[in-house]
Amino acid sequence: MAGLCYGGGLSVLKAQAIGSFTITLVTFAVSLLLMYAVNKLPHPYKLRVEEEGETGTGGLDIWEHGAEAYHE
Repeated sequence: MAGLCYGGGLSVLKAQAIGSFTITLVTFAVSLLLMYAVNKLPHPYKLRVEEEGETGTGGLDIWEHGAEAYHE
């Protein structure tokens, strides 16, 4: 089967474009579903830190690990 550069026409390029689009679409859909599911998990497994960790004193080092990363 000759491709575009070897005089075969656009058929191979069209098939590759359809394949690439399909893989991209399915990957996006699965990623969206997975991130939605992970976001619904409880605190330690969530994508985002709890609001207390964002607004609390001491920063995320104290909130997540219980210790400061950089000492002043």
